[in-house]
Amino acid sequence: MKKIMMMAAVAAAVLTSCSNSELIELSDSRAIGFETYVGKASTRGVPVTGNKFADGQSIKVWGFYTDSQMTGTTYDATATGIPNLEGAVITKTGGNWTYSPQAYWKNGKAHTFFASAPGEATATLASGVFSYTVQDEVANQVDFMVADALKNDKWDEASTPDPAKQVFAFRHALSQIKYSVGLTEVAEADASDVKVKSIKVEALAAGNDEAVAGFYTTGDIDIVGRTAGAGVLVWTNLSGENKAGYMVMPDAEVALGDAVAASSADYKLVSDATDGVLMLLPQKTVGNVRFTVTLSYTALKETGTPTKEVSVLINTTAAQTWEVNKIYHYKLGISMPQALKQKAIEFDDNNMTIEPWDATVNDTELAGNTPEP
Repeated sequence: MKKIMMMAAVAAAVLTSCSNSELIELSDSRAIGFETYVGKASTRGVPVTGNKFADGQSIKVWGFYTDSQMTGTTYDATATGIPNLEGAVITKTGGNWTYSPQAYWKNGKAHTFFASAPGEATATLASGVFSYTVQDEVANQVDFMVADALKNDKWDEASTPDPAKQVFAFRHALSQIKYSVGLTEVAEADASDVKVKSIKVEALAAGNDEAVAGFYTTGDIDIVGRTAGAGVLVWTNLSGENKAGYMVMPDAEVALGDAVAASSADYKLVSDATDGVLMLLPQKTVGNVRFTVTLSYTALKETGTPTKEVSVLINTTAAQTWEVNKIYHYKLGISMPQALKQKAIEFDDNNMTIEPWDATVNDTELAGNTPEP
């Protein structure tokens, strides 16, 4: 479908660090306690914003102890898992992070901790490397985050009877994709009450080919090998392509209203159920990305079937690159006359002519009159 315009606006969402740690008082000072900072709590599918968790939110923690601090860029094969901290879910309740049964410090041992969030995210950890698979259903996706490893020197019970509480700094690990839809042109007297029912996004094999290449859905993040607080997270070993694409379906159809100028900000955001947005594994697509926007509308000139549907295909003009911890907002402009396959009235200048003047000259001679005295 020609001349349908698509504009993409990209904005980076930068995680803001917070110097205010949340104090946690534990009944047993030898138990391992945790503190965190990053995002305000949210429901499933809704990205975390801000830099604090709220009550009811959870994280997942893994702990290991070794004879010396794990300082290298590779995992220490001699590390032993700390009992009760082998992917334990820790929940914030009443301002405190709690878990049961508790884990305890090992005297004379160095300790290393890893964490991911939220607690329901099905991430796995092996040798300091997180593996994660993005859910196919947008409503089931979460704002997956990982924390830098916490590497501690040996703990000595005699010199440090009250070990410090562990503080995690989480980082958003995925790319967030948003869509807005607007009418750039209406079909006068032919359609009204135009609404968005759904948006499907697919990665094409090459250019605008119909073949679908799919999105990568599984990847790894090496945590033990990265310098705490340095740079962005790096995904490797991308695999598990989702060839079906992702479908965003709002709880209620999104009304588009009247046509607006292509550059207008009056585009309507289309979110999935429970206000969820698409969370993608950071990647670069092979070919262009195709959006299929399904609309409902009232057919004014038809009787008996006033509500109809139409799907509009909109392709990007190039392959897309989505990076860690960034938001990509696509504005999809739709011409309803073109969506309804109406034909524009055009005029052909090549065949447009002007009839020349008649070359015959009709001469008329008029004689003057003698004026009266």
